[in-house]
Amino acid sequence: MILADPAQLTLKGDFQDRILRSIRHLLDLNTDEMRAEFTSPSDFWHWGADYMGRWISAMSLLGQYTGESYGVEAVVRELLGFQNSDGSFGSYSAPHDFQEWFGMSRGLVGLLE
Repeated sequence: MILADPAQLTLKGDFQDRILRSIRHLLDLNTDEMRAEFTSPSDFWHWGADYMGRWISAMSLLGQYTGESYGVEAVVRELLGFQNSDGSFGSYSAPHDFQEWFGMSRGLVGLLE
């Protein structure tokens, strides 16, 4: 399978409108809440790099389509600032629990995309 290069896509109509609405929504999600997994983790909210990684992933792919940066580089730098010296993200539990491991994987996927 050969994946399409987002920069080569031309979308029109309803699908294009939905993509643009999604971009606006995702930009609105770049708030303190996106960092809560690091700044104020709780029993429920401690997925480590999950939220930021997913946001980076989505916005970097959308940026390839639109040619806009959407502030992805700044969020990447911020996520890297939350990385521990052992390479992990988050320190809610020791050892890390499944939520943190899952979140770390999403953070790494976001950084790769």
